Amino acid sequence: MEKRTLLMLLAPLALLAALCAGMALGLRAIFEGGMPLVDGESFVEGRIERVVDSYTSAFILEDAQGVVLVDAGMDPAAATLTAALARRGYQPSDVRAIVFTHGHGDHIGGAGAFPQAELFALEAEVDLVEGRRVAGNLLGMVREPSPTGLQITRALEDGQALQLGGLELEIFAMPGHSLGSAALLCQGVLFIGDAAASMADGQLAGPPPVFSADRDAGMASLQALAARLKPRADEIEWIVPSHQGALEGPDALLAWTQE
Repeated sequence: MEKRTLLMLLAPLALLAALCAGMALGLRAIFEGGMPLVDGESFVEGRIERVVDSYTSAFILEDAQGVVLVDAGMDPAAATLTAALARRGYQPSDVRAIVFTHGHGDHIGGAGAFPQAELFALEAEVDLVEGRRVAGNLLGMVREPSPTGLQITRALEDGQALQLGGLELEIFAMPGHSLGSAALLCQGVLFIGDAAASMADGQLAGPPPVFSADRDAGMASLQALAARLKPRADEIEWIVPSHQGALEGPDALLAWTQE
């Protein structure tokens, strides 16, 4: 066999091996030393609930007018999420909106189970959510754009206050983990998606390197968010990443401020 032909045959295997090694390192970065996920973790007197779907989370936000979700997990059937809603007396049709922290598959996978919900994401993330663009991380290297079947109802802007019934979600652009990653502040709970990771020692780490498009940008986004929210630190009761447990109070974020 010619050397060139052999190299052509081995190249995909080498890429697969690199991808597997990178994913292993990325998963280790996400979970090793992190705050453990707690299914049913609740905030704001139980009106906000974490639903664990495998290694990720979706969040139920409840008010007098029904339900809003932050992210939708990774299961296309949204089985754990619909079961959690049922325990609260809701059906999938009661979900009136889903706000995405970003467009990776483990955050948008279950959205199709709620066809009546309006969908919201930052403008920079719309193409990723809808499948016209692949993630800018290692996994994106081996994928092609593919329609997700989702359609964003309205694109969001940095600094926007999104009013959904009795719930107001303030939107903060957090480019780095993905181009259009966002943090969302609602009723004292700062949903930070994958833009940061909570550690068992109470610290807040940056976005996971392998699964992020630009980790340096992600670190800068954390510093910028800390600076923006420092004058409003008393509004932050919880910092809630998607892959780790919550941190109480604002201190872990404020540690990212640069004097």
